[in-house]
Amino acid sequence: MQLQDLIELQAGEVVSRLEKHGEIGETGDYRIYDKQVFTFEAGSFDESDKARFISFNDGSQESRIVKAGDGIISILSSEMSVSMGHDEAGAPLMLTSNFMIVRPKMENVLDMYYLAFWFNNDDEALRQLQLAGEVSSTLIKRLNVKQIKGLEITLPDIETQRAIGAMYAAELTRNRAAEERTKVSHLVAMEEIRQINENVKGNN
Repeated sequence: MQLQDLIELQAGEVVSRLEKHGEIGETGDYRIYDKQVFTFEAGSFDESDKARFISFNDGSQESRIVKAGDGIISILSSEMSVSMGHDEAGAPLMLTSNFMIVRPKMENVLDMYYLAFWFNNDDEALRQLQLAGEVSSTLIKRLNVKQIKGLEITLPDIETQRAIGAMYAAELTRNRAAEERTKVSHLVAMEEIRQINENVKGNN
């Protein structure tokens, strides 16, 4: 079975085109979906990017609003996440051109977390994604709609998918929390070291 039998894909919009329909800044109605959001939803902790937002002056945004439960594929990293539909602060998300929204064509056939697990970890998927990257004619390897829809998938029954998907989602949450704890612990330790260093210099 090919993914095109199971999913619909919606490409994101180029930021320069979004700017024609609204204003981009540090605040706004929608958080622009970026690497930081994707990394968080994919189960890792990353706070390196500065968030950008957009407020629209027309209805052009509707088709690219990210909904809770949408699959998100990064065309640069060839990875998939499942979105919460908002960022950590609760701001709704607007997709950009480095990502694609994945939605099932039919209910009760495909579990999105199972698909994310398959896309990121299953040998069947990884072999095909590697091949897609090798045959890409562009300098920057980007997945395209045709390549994604043409992927062959061996799909378990929906109950098995849901069980595996739930386990995968729980593991992503645990991993993200562990990385955040490690980051906080590192920052605390570095601050203690800096304070010791400053005290030593102050006594000399």
